[in-house]
Amino acid sequence: MSAIVITGMHRSGTSLVAEILVRAGVHFGASGNWLPADAANPHGYFEDRRTVDIDERLLHLWKGTWDEPPALPPDWLDNALQHPLASEASAWRDSTATRGVWGWKDPRASLLLPFWRSLVPGLRCVLCVRDPVEVAGSLARRNRMSPRKAAFLWLHYLTENLQGIGDARCAVVFYGDLLQNPAAQVQRLLDFSGVNTEGALEEGIAVVDPGLRRQRGDGAATAVAA
Repeated sequence: MSAIVITGMHRSGTSLVAEILVRAGVHFGASGNWLPADAANPHGYFEDRRTVDIDERLLHLWKGTWDEPPALPPDWLDNALQHPLASEASAWRDSTATRGVWGWKDPRASLLLPFWRSLVPGLRCVLCVRDPVEVAGSLARRNRMSPRKAAFLWLHYLTENLQGIGDARCAVVFYGDLLQNPAAQVQRLLDFSGVNTEGALEEGIAVVDPGLRRQRGDGAATAVAA
């Protein structure tokens, strides 16, 4: 069995990529454990409540949150304070890694990849990247976040992802490319995941809805909040 984690800055297409892989057959655990869909993500988040909870508590342990990232000490991975969370994460891993290719999605994991890589040998990463202007527009509408703070977070998440990925296998998916050329990008995801069930390409293309792109880097935006 092999595992995949989907990371990237919030509002960067991580949920869309997760939906494509889930429909193709990547096992994300029981859907009853996922966060529910809402107005900000009408197709759903595909985030397991347990991993989100672990990531949030781990960030809190080091005096941070997803939008106020902590300064992790050099020895944070070996610190005994997070051993209970590592035990919880290991139990979740064992309950989820029950068949074929499995995985999970959480933008917060962008800040904590060394932690997860230490628990999941051979972990592969799908890094989602979106135009920072679009991300800033989306966060302004959803979280009332200033463009300055959104720009800082976009850069910080990208930097932490690249450092945390290290020598792990990684596929980078650009949100704009996925919307403009879904066939090629969905095929890339299927090839990378190693899961390509019958009809997966067509189904993956079908879930790519350009109408969900409510912010555009060229300054255009729909009237619907991102």
